[in-house]
Amino acid sequence: EDRIGSPVAELPAWLRHAVGEFGRPEHLAGGTQAFAKLAGRSPEHVNRILRQALGKTTTDVVNEIRLDYAARQLRMSDQKITEIALDCGLGNLGHFYSLFQKRFRLTPRKYRIRQHSLVR
Repeated sequence: EDRIGSPVAELPAWLRHAVGEFGRPEHLAGGTQAFAKLAGRSPEHVNRILRQALGKTTTDVVNEIRLDYAARQLRMSDQKITEIALDCGLGNLGHFYSLFQKRFRLTPRKYRIRQHSLVR
């Protein structure tokens, strides 16, 4: 599964496992430390391998997975945007909005409205 906008097949098995597992809601709030723990490697090692393989930092990958989860929640639930941001581990709402808008080119609210209008 391509959760990070890059070909995960290029990653070592231990890192592919971490990408897959980190997308589960119970891990999202743990951030880069939880991601490294799931990978079974040090945060520095994980960051080095991600930079080599994908040209991305661990923070980039973690945020991409978090935002994919948020987008899914916006499409499939009526949960409040603030609750979704907190579930993703992004307690600063302004930062959440900034990351979301950069990734999807829409605010979370406009994304939800557009997705719901496509379904009807």
